[in-house]
Amino acid sequence: MLASCSSNMSRIKTSNLYHVMQSKNTDIVDYLTENSRNDVAYDRYTSLLRGWALYRDLRFRKIYLDERVQSYYLRDTDRADYWAHSKMEYDNFYDFIVVLNSDSGDVNFGVRHSEWQAYLQDSEGTIIYASQIKKVNKKDYLDLFLEKYFVNLNAWSTIYEVRFPKFKTQQNKANIELVISSVKAKLNLNWENSSMFFEKEYDILPK
Repeated sequence: MLASCSSNMSRIKTSNLYHVMQSKNTDIVDYLTENSRNDVAYDRYTSLLRGWALYRDLRFRKIYLDERVQSYYLRDTDRADYWAHSKMEYDNFYDFIVVLNSDSGDVNFGVRHSEWQAYLQDSEGTIIYASQIKKVNKKDYLDLFLEKYFVNLNAWSTIYEVRFPKFKTQQNKANIELVISSVKAKLNLNWENSSMFFEKEYDILPK
């Protein structure tokens, strides 16, 4: 019986369920789960890549900053500086967190001449390409944050920060889709309700 329990716990630890179960803030867990998008890229019947994406909307940025302030006991002035910088990034870019799992190991996403490229497409067919793809190092604060709250992370996941310039037309769109594509297959990560891409700071204030 003890061996069976040990085996079950070992299986749990290969996913992120073990860490998330220890989290005391289920609201954050639920928010990240509900607002992530996922897909699997297949070549015929073989899965090449599994992917999840989170958009850094204003709510995510506030949650992330609150956690950072709590973890490092940041001063009010530091918090204000972090928020101003984060708000500036939100106003000027579309920023995503992308989590990738591949059965064949590192996919070299974001590396020059990688077979996997990223673009953003809106409901009118307008396409913009990623201006920056950055691999997140293990034990960076973002890695620790996702390990604590994002259930779809596991020991084989690689985390990336992906940035796009803004669409020229800034009104709400029917949907926005992040595509990670290669010659053989693609991931389609679709936000049918794109309002979170165009929210203002007053939208996240308590009603």
